[in-house]
Amino acid sequence: MTLFIDNKYTKIYYSIIEHARQPVFDREPYDQYTENHHIIPKCLGGLDEDSNMVRLTGRQHFICHWLLTKMVSEKKHKWQMINALSLMLWGHNNKQNRYKINSRLYEQLKAKHNKMLSERLKGKKRKPFSEEWKRKMTNHLKGNTYGSKAVMVEGVKYISQTEAARKLGYSQAFVFYRLKSNNFPDYYYI
Repeated sequence: MTLFIDNKYTKIYYSIIEHARQPVFDREPYDQYTENHHIIPKCLGGLDEDSNMVRLTGRQHFICHWLLTKMVSEKKHKWQMINALSLMLWGHNNKQNRYKINSRLYEQLKAKHNKMLSERLKGKKRKPFSEEWKRKMTNHLKGNTYGSKAVMVEGVKYISQTEAARKLGYSQAFVFYRLKSNNFPDYYYI
């Protein structure tokens, strides 16, 4: 069985790789941001060797990972490729820029990722919830924040970062970021 499906996506993928491997004088100057790319992904058996590596622009790298999701047929490989693309989009990595995509592609990726995750977890039993977890969830759903850390935001005390976000009209992520950052001394846990 071959690793990649013989389709238009595979042909486009390899044309990008071949273009990137051409001597620099045949292409646009690459004084722009670039990333290393495994031609055969490591999770599919690719090695950390020069023959399996190529420097791609951020855009080329994103497109290649998107193409890889359409080049494999085995469920396990499809999951790995969708997961790799998702990590490029949403994972935190100081060595690479994150990518911005349009809403249609975002929706397609999220739907595929959720479907693959659902199939992967089908039939697996999860551990029962602990009594402590049940108590915290019940309190959370009732709007109680028992067990949450109180916060001080701009001189006002709140019983939780959720309450602070709600009353100030900020997102929870915004308040959380400022609480964790050293750049906002008027945001801290009590």
